[in-house]
Amino acid sequence: MPRRSLALAIALASGLGPGFAQVTRRGLLASFLAPAPAAAAVPAARPATKDELLEIAGAFAQLATTPNTPGADAVFAEVEETLGKAIVKWESGTITAPALIEEKARLRLGRARARVVFNDLLSGTRPDKVEGAIEDYDAGIAIMEDDLKQHPDRLMYSEYPDALVKRGLAKEGLRNWRGAVEDYSQAIEALKPKDGRRDKALRGDARMQEGDGLGANPLILNFRGNALAQLGRFDEAVEDYVEATQIFDADGEVRQASLSRANAGLALFGAGRDIEAIRFMEQVVRNDPGVTDAHVALAAWYWSNARPAEAESQWQFACDQISTGCQAYKDMKWLKEVRRWPPSLVSSLQDFLAKVSSHYHQLRLAEKAAELKPEEEGQHTIFAAWTEAQIGTLASLEPHHAMSQVHFAPAFLRPTAMGKIMPLPAQYSSWAAYLPRTSGTPDEKEANASLSDFVGSQVTGHVWQLSLRQRGSRAVQDAIDLCSSDQEREAIAGELAGHIWEAVRCPHANFVVQRLITALRPAACQFIIDEIMRPGSKSVGYLARHKYGCRTLQRLLEKCSQQQTLPIVEGLLSEVVPLSRHPYGNYVVQQLFEHASSQHRSSAVQKLLRNVALVGADCNGGAVLLKAMTNASPEEKAQLAHALATEPGLILSIARGRYGHAVARFD
Repeated sequence: MPRRSLALAIALASGLGPGFAQVTRRGLLASFLAPAPAAAAVPAARPATKDELLEIAGAFAQLATTPNTPGADAVFAEVEETLGKAIVKWESGTITAPALIEEKARLRLGRARARVVFNDLLSGTRPDKVEGAIEDYDAGIAIMEDDLKQHPDRLMYSEYPDALVKRGLAKEGLRNWRGAVEDYSQAIEALKPKDGRRDKALRGDARMQEGDGLGANPLILNFRGNALAQLGRFDEAVEDYVEATQIFDADGEVRQASLSRANAGLALFGAGRDIEAIRFMEQVVRNDPGVTDAHVALAAWYWSNARPAEAESQWQFACDQISTGCQAYKDMKWLKEVRRWPPSLVSSLQDFLAKVSSHYHQLRLAEKAAELKPEEEGQHTIFAAWTEAQIGTLASLEPHHAMSQVHFAPAFLRPTAMGKIMPLPAQYSSWAAYLPRTSGTPDEKEANASLSDFVGSQVTGHVWQLSLRQRGSRAVQDAIDLCSSDQEREAIAGELAGHIWEAVRCPHANFVVQRLITALRPAACQFIIDEIMRPGSKSVGYLARHKYGCRTLQRLLEKCSQQQTLPIVEGLLSEVVPLSRHPYGNYVVQQLFEHASSQHRSSAVQKLLRNVALVGADCNGGAVLLKAMTNASPEEKAQLAHALATEPGLILSIARGRYGHAVARFD
């Protein structure tokens, strides 16, 4: 349904019948809209009947039908037919109305909408409907433009830029990218303030003067960027996406800003500006990890630039940690035609999925097979299966990609054992150099080597890759526990440098980071704090709300010095009230009260005092209040108790909560 309701629908809702001829949104226009004398073959002009108005109003109401409603295709087909009959009457001069010109435009725009949706419901199999919609948009836009040219003193139609954008989207459906760019540019220009006038919001059905609109519309900038990218004008597309991102950022629209920034990254890839593109995408995953495009694009680029472990990490995050998953990105046709990725990036992703994703799946099957006891299956059988399924896969990879994958081989696969179990095929012989080496057979290794040596040999050089997987994470944690010196533990920690931000949010790697924090000297943990703070102070609040990230912050507050954790504490204090009510953040705030300096604890108490009703009414907030009372000074405890007691009904509300009895005892 058009954004502004029809005057005829307003009249109908008011119970007006033939008297509707006296209703208009901008005053009486009868003086210059009087119908011309009808030709002999044309029926005499007359006002619309109440039944006709009811029928049209009903059709516009049906335009609001949700497309996924059962039978929606029939609904929109009926709307198209109804509005088509009305268009014939309104444009032939059969019907008169004081707002005839406006209503003629709206009828055209309404039918265009019905035609576009009908084609969408039929999966784009009716391009003739889109062509008809564009004809309707052409007619509706022409009606409005002609009216404004004839009466330049009037305000611009508020539907005018809307219609231009919708026509542009329809042209995109027919792959008319150039026409779409022209329509979006015209809409953007119509909304820009001119002559030094300030932006002003549209209200109700009021018209707006040309140039007095809302300013640059970031959604339209994104649409134009998409069309420009399809024309290969990537640099211009980047400018539109960046401008849209800045507007969304200024308005506090975090997700929309992230999506625009990801679009800019894709356009930069298309322009061959890969380094800038990577910077954009990495900023997206730091600020808003839920943007699948950014993770998958990074996976494709990392893979094509010999960084396979990072590629797998990004892909795994997109598949496992984002609700929409990564399934759609396995469809190259969708990626090219619907998501419209640059061809170079599509090619990189296709290569990644073909050579790596299936390879990882096979390796996981091999890992499970390797867990079987030799007496149950026999190492010969397992080795033969692994050789045929995996060594062949590795042989198809470039060496720099395969090097980071061979450590996932079953533990008993060693060059010395390979020759004894079965001959290595000639085409695979070069791969013996890449397999992990030991002295002796697997049996000799287990008999003669210490557990520390065994675990260390599996972990060293592969800490980051192993940490991303459940079994690998456990192996790394075991290796940390078995280290005999700080130097050994710090060597393991060093392999996570540059990956901490991803690790603390990973369901498996976060345990490795926590184990390192508890095992390392506080000074050796500084790089973890530095990487967490690198995105900015807001990263603390983000991690405190994260299911896994909150754990790392708790361990840092417990183990590191107050001077080291100062930036973390300051970040928590800036959001202490909302975090106290968060299901994960409240645990971090509790650690703040337990381990922060008395000055910072006092600051947190004062913030709670000013919001005691808000915090106390929340079940998570009750736990924070209990921890605050436990660790606050006597004076602060008295202040908290007084605030709780004087807030009407609060004590009773807290008493019903999980921690209510404990808080009440302090009170």
